[in-house]
Amino acid sequence: MYSLNELVDYIHKKPIGHTQEWEKLRDRIYSPDHTAKSLRKLSGDIKDYFESDAPEEDKKKLMGYTEGLAILMDAVRKGLIK
Repeated sequence: MYSLNELVDYIHKKPIGHTQEWEKLRDRIYSPDHTAKSLRKLSGDIKDYFESDAPEEDKKKLMGYTEGLAILMDAVRKGLIK
């Protein structure tokens, strides 16, 4: 598992600007401008995407990035992100 500092470092190196829905969600995970509210919205949007009829291959691709969201949501629960 990555530390919050490692995730923040990665966020600042991640290119933004893709067009597929799973890529847009992935890019939102790595956005440097998160608030607790935006992360809760993102978490819901990702849940909706996994429940949608999106291609299973794309869902698998996005799944590989959800650990970053889990780390951020843990930071919200701990009060580290307001």
